[in-house]
Amino acid sequence: MFQYLGLQRRLNTAQDLYLTLLREFETARIEEVNDTPVLTVIDSAIPPRRKSHPRRILIAGVATSVAFALAVLLAMMSNYLEEARQISSADYVNLRSSWVKVQSELRALVGRGRAAATGTGARK
Repeated sequence: MFQYLGLQRRLNTAQDLYLTLLREFETARIEEVNDTPVLTVIDSAIPPRRKSHPRRILIAGVATSVAFALAVLLAMMSNYLEEARQISSADYVNLRSSWVKVQSELRALVGRGRAAATGTGARK
């Protein structure tokens, strides 16, 4: 009788464990179905009548033309500034002083921006 009761307790424990795992499995299956996104096709896809793609030749041609124009403009400006510097013309002196002013103002703006970002410096 003592052995029978011990085995009966072990059987009941195993049955409870089995039933608990079975319930958990069923719950997981139900949650999986509930979590699955539902896709609804509103309109079916229609293929285009003609192929659509980026016009790479046009893009490359425009980019090359713009780059070439900028390079020529930069070369001309560099040549003009070098000639003006060599003869010390009034235009070059004015341009140089303006450039120095712009640089100092940019440094002041950048310094103010850094001071504001770090929370230091005087506030207006």
